[in-house]
Amino acid sequence: AYKFKMRAYKTVGDINIYSDFSSIFVACTMPKSTSIKTIGTKSKSITITWAKVSCTGYQIQYSTSKDMKNAKVITASASSTSKKIQSLTKGKRYYIRIRPYKKYQKTNGKTYYSYGGYSAKKSIIVK
Repeated sequence: AYKFKMRAYKTVGDINIYSDFSSIFVACTMPKSTSIKTIGTKSKSITITWAKVSCTGYQIQYSTSKDMKNAKVITASASSTSKKIQSLTKGKRYYIRIRPYKKYQKTNGKTYYSYGGYSAKKSIIVK
């Protein structure tokens, strides 16, 4: 996250006249997207692995609907490159995608998140 203030100035002759500083602005860069490397299934579960990127964590969405309606969301830490999703329905096709996020705090103390783009969606039928 980047924090900055601004102020205007006007040059009169050889003297610069400055206004007061603005409030602090906070801006955060979006994390680079990641991609799903592998996806496997075993005994009513799915294991997903992905390429690591610089971020605070990963948000993983999975759904039985191709358009990701009613998708469930789980998270993984920044140091993770795999996650096991359990208690799924045997014989059902699941669609999965992942995106990285960065967490930061504004000067007012509130926590905000900046999300990268979703990976390409992958599907698998649970064993």
